[in-house]
Amino acid sequence: MTGRARLRGLLIAACVLLAGCSVARGPADPGQGVLSFLTTPATASTSILNFSAGQLDVLDLVVKVSGDDLRVNAPTYCRADRQDILCTVPTVPAGKNFILPMKGSNLSAVATYKRASGTAYSSEARK
Repeated sequence: MTGRARLRGLLIAACVLLAGCSVARGPADPGQGVLSFLTTPATASTSILNFSAGQLDVLDLVVKVSGDDLRVNAPTYCRADRQDILCTVPTVPAGKNFILPMKGSNLSAVATYKRASGTAYSSEARK
């Protein structure tokens, strides 16, 4: 098994175990989108923010990450917004994830997104 495949397996297992660390806000999402922080032994110094689209496509995903000493390297999707990091992803297909490795402490994130119906949903996670 390659290192990448092993890391992906660890991320999926950690996501299942840590799903309880996320909080949904607003109406219940029928597609079951989940935002969570993952930490594995291999990445103990790095936090991984994972947004899982769930069973339906996600449109207009916006993730706002706050914390102390934030460091992220995702120039395609993310930019600094005062003291926070703001990431915008046009589409996350059903069954796929948006994964954002980062460093920092006292981390919190809020994701807002839409489904094809046009209904907006949000989810938050803290670490």
